[in-house]
Order: sequence, then C-alpha cells, then structure tokens
Amino acid sequence: MKKQYKYGIAIVAIALLLLTFRKQIFGQNELGEDIGFPLKMGSRGNDVKVLQRHLNAKYGKSLVVDGIFGILTETVLHQSYGVKEVSKKLYNNLK
Repeated sequence: MKKQYKYGIAIVAIALLLLTFRKQIFGQNELGEDIGFPLKMGSRGNDVKVLQRHLNAKYGKSLVVDGIFGILTETVLHQSYGVKEVSKKLYNNLK
C-alpha cells in the first residue's frame, strides 16, 4: 500500500508541475490558448480574435470571430497585408 501511495503522490506532483509550467512547456495559457507571436496558421486565442475583428472592420471582410487562425484568416490576412503571419509589431499597429 505504501508503494501505491508514493506513486500517487508522484503522479499528483507531476500533474501540478505540468499545470504550473504549461505556458513554458506547451506554449499555451491556462485556457489552452496559444501564447506569443507570430500569430500564424493554427494559433488560437484572444489575439487572433482581435486580428479577425480588425480584418472585418478595416477591410469589410466577414470572418467568423472564433479566435482560431485558420485558412480563411490566413487568406484574408495575405490579401490585406501581403503576409501570412502577424508579428508582435504588426499586431500592435492594428490597434
């Protein structure tokens, strides 16, 4: 029984470490959203929603604002800015 108890504690400790350092390990925050730049195909989160809203408002597009950087977001971005990724600098200039 003592061995099982030790293994249980070890598993809980590892799980807590993974949750605590999720950002550094997986590149995601506690909501499972991607962090960091560049924003690109597959990125998710609030920053992508801001980008999608900007593209809709400034260029009259009708992207679904779902926070998922997919093929449609990439296509509209490329048509509008000639790029397929959004750097931190470009993102800050959107606001």
